[in-house]
Amino acid sequence: MGTGISSLDDDGLGRRLRALGAGATGDGVSWMGHGPAIVDGSIVLDSHVGGLEAMRSAGTLEQRQLVIRAGDATVVIDLAPYDDGFRVSGQALGFDLPAAVQFVDQAGEEVALVVTDDLGEFEAFVPAGELLMIIATANSEVVVPLSISN
Repeated sequence: MGTGISSLDDDGLGRRLRALGAGATGDGVSWMGHGPAIVDGSIVLDSHVGGLEAMRSAGTLEQRQLVIRAGDATVVIDLAPYDDGFRVSGQALGFDLPAAVQFVDQAGEEVALVVTDDLGEFEAFVPAGELLMIIATANSEVVVPLSISN
């Protein structure tokens, strides 16, 4: 991927998924292209695009909603300001559950890692900036670039 994300190797996210019993077997999961399929997710709906942007700039809309598609899977997330960063709450639909949801900054450092519940719901607290959101199961990995700012 060329992003310098060291936390996706077998000692990072793969180890955490195995600890969850998410279906990894044998010697483990290779997260750099030899195991689960890596799919680029794309934002298909952003509440800050179009007419809602004018409401936000007027100060009446603090929350941002995104719908992300990756193959047959969908992720719906809400972004809301929280302290000096953002609360990201969402639901991963169409994934094998549980799934790990990881947020990585431009330097390749993990800024948050959470696990979905049985309904695919998750919540994380992240800093503002350019991030990658990575949703990983034993069978797939979805990577979505996010730009989160005030």
